[in-house]
Amino acid sequence: VVALLLAQLTFIASGISVRGAVMTPLPLLPCVVLQSAIKFINLTVPSSAGKIGMNLRFLQCLGTPLPEAVAAGAVDEASERVVQAALFLLVLPFVHVSLDTSQFQVAGPSRRLVLALGIAVVAGIAIVLGVPKLRARVVPPARQALRGLWIVARNREKRLELFGGNIGSELIYAISLGATCLAYGVHLNLAELIFINTAASVLSSLIPVPGGIGAAEASLSAGLIALGVDQSTAFAIAITQRL
Repeated sequence: VVALLLAQLTFIASGISVRGAVMTPLPLLPCVVLQSAIKFINLTVPSSAGKIGMNLRFLQCLGTPLPEAVAAGAVDEASERVVQAALFLLVLPFVHVSLDTSQFQVAGPSRRLVLALGIAVVAGIAIVLGVPKLRARVVPPARQALRGLWIVARNREKRLELFGGNIGSELIYAISLGATCLAYGVHLNLAELIFINTAASVLSSLIPVPGGIGAAEASLSAGLIALGVDQSTAFAIAITQRL
């Protein structure tokens, strides 16, 4: 019950981070409700595509200019990743992980694929800058978006909302996971909970599965097992936490 209640509080923290991504004043309640709606759209659209699209339309409906709304999605996503990486590195010295990596075989990326992607990016930029009609449609909104980013970055209140909201969301998720663990008789400290939660979030976001179904549960289970939880209990905790 405690885990369930805590998980809902993350909507408030995430709603605050949305307010911090734009200079346009936004009421808090619609931003909180948006987070619940995003959970549903993520079940049908892989990765972050649904979240980005819904955020964009939501901000437009509340009067945010299109370039600023486009930039807001990137700012919120980037700040979330920065917070996750910072928390992960902060707690890493306090976590003792036991992993058997003998079965992992990691292959390097294809050179041809990397070269093709590089050529495609350069060609795309050249086409946009070389075709007047495309340049007129792309460059001005991009400049306005960058200007909006700079304004948000210089505003102390917006920085606090953006990063504070994301930090609050990550910490509440971790504490919620701790409550779920206690329900199964597993005792983990806050550093270990943050380690599991942030690692699972990053890993599951890299796999384009709607709602992270399967990927998130596997990531949570792997993190718990790495900290000494037996497999069956780790899987039960992961399923319960996700539900």
